[in-house]
Amino acid sequence: RSTLFPYTTLFRSRDGVRVQFTFLDMANKVLFIRDDAERAQWSTHELSLDLEFPYLADKAISIGQRVFFTDALGNHQIYEIKQAKTLQPDNYQQITAEHICISELSDEHINGKEITDQKCAVALADLLENTLWSVGTKEVNPTSSVDLSRGSVWQAVLQIKDNFNVYIDPRVTLANDGTITRKLDILSTAGKWRGVRLSIDKNMLDPSVTYDDSEVATALYGYGGTIHDESGKGEDTECTFTDIEWKKTADHPAKPKGQAYLEDPTATREYGRNGRARIGFFQNNDITDPETLLQKTWETLKTVSSPAISIDGTVADLYRMGYADQPLALHDVALVEILPSGFKKKIQIIQMTVDLLDPSSTPLTIWSYIPNIIYIQRKTDMDATGSRGGGGGNKSKETEKAEFEAQIQSINAGTGL
Repeated sequence: RSTLFPYTTLFRSRDGVRVQFTFLDMANKVLFIRDDAERAQWSTHELSLDLEFPYLADKAISIGQRVFFTDALGNHQIYEIKQAKTLQPDNYQQITAEHICISELSDEHINGKEITDQKCAVALADLLENTLWSVGTKEVNPTSSVDLSRGSVWQAVLQIKDNFNVYIDPRVTLANDGTITRKLDILSTAGKWRGVRLSIDKNMLDPSVTYDDSEVATALYGYGGTIHDESGKGEDTECTFTDIEWKKTADHPAKPKGQAYLEDPTATREYGRNGRARIGFFQNNDITDPETLLQKTWETLKTVSSPAISIDGTVADLYRMGYADQPLALHDVALVEILPSGFKKKIQIIQMTVDLLDPSSTPLTIWSYIPNIIYIQRKTDMDATGSRGGGGGNKSKETEKAEFEAQIQSINAGTGL
C-alpha cells in the first residue's frame, strides 16, 4: 500500500515493478531482452526516454540500437538510442533515446513546399510521400495553408501541427517478423474525457496551482500574408478581415464590417480593464483568405481570453495499479479536485513524464485552456506567433486570484461537476 496515496488499495513497490525492454538493431532484429532497469523515465510530450541499467558485457547498450516496450495502454513504443554513457567503476549505463518518428523523419529532406487551402490529412500525406510513414487516424481534419520551410520532414510535420492546430502523434506496431507499421495520427487539441479524476485525497500529491493573466487578450487584431495583385496594375496588400462581417451565433461573437479586430464581449466583461477590451494581435503569414484569417483569429482568441491556470503535481497512475477505469494518457481531459480550496474543474494533461518503474510517481502538468500549439509557443516566443496579451492593472495578483477562485466555485456549483 502506498503511504503517499492512502486511498490506493493496490500498490507495487519500485523493487516489485519490472518492465521488459527489448533491444533491436537497425533492421529491427532482436539483440537481447532486459528487465533490470533501475531508472526509466518516459517523457510522452517530448517523445524521449531516459534509462539506466547495470552494465552487462554480453548485453551492452550502444548508440544506434533501438529499444522496444509496451506501454500501460498496450501500445507499442520504439525509441532509437542517441546517447549511451558507461559509468566506471560503478558499472552502469545511462541511455537517452528518441522516438523513431523523430529519428527517421529528421533524416528525410524537403526543399520547401507551399500548401494552400488543403485538408490537414492531404497536406500531411503529401509531406510523408516517399518516407516510411503514412497518415493514420484522422480524428479531425481541418483546412489551412502553410508555407513549409526547407529542411527535414520532421520539422515540416511540426509546422503542419502548428498551422492546422492539431496534435500529431506517432503510432507504431512491431510484428513478430520485425516489420514495423508506422502511422502519424491527427488528433483534436480538445483532448479526450475518459473519466479520470485527480484528487489530493486519492491519487495526487502536493499539487501547485498557478494563475496567470499576464497575457490575457479579450480582442485580437488579425494579420495574414501578402495578397499579390496579379494584374500588375495595383499594389500588393496585407490580408486582414476588416471587410468581413460576422453575425453573432452560438459558435462565435459578432464582428461588424469595417472593424479590424475581433472581440469576445463576455471575456471583456469578466477580464477587461475598466470595461475596455485587452488588445492582442494574431499573425499568420501563410493565410491570404480573410474568412480563414478571421476563423483562425477566433480560435486563438478562445485560448487567450481568460487567465491561464496551470497545475503541476505528481499523481499515482491508478490504471497501472489495477484500476481499469482510470486510464491516464497525454492529451486526456481529467477532472481535478483540490480541496478544501474548492477547485474543481475539467482540464487537459499537456505534459506527462511516466516513471515506468513506479506507478505511484508520474509528474504532469495540466492547463485549463485549449492547449493548442499557438499558445504554447507564445509562452516562450511571443513574437513568433504575433499574439500579445495585456498586463499590469490596478488589482494585485492575490486579489485577481481570489476573485477568479470565487468565479470557478460559482461556475462549478452550476455545472454539477
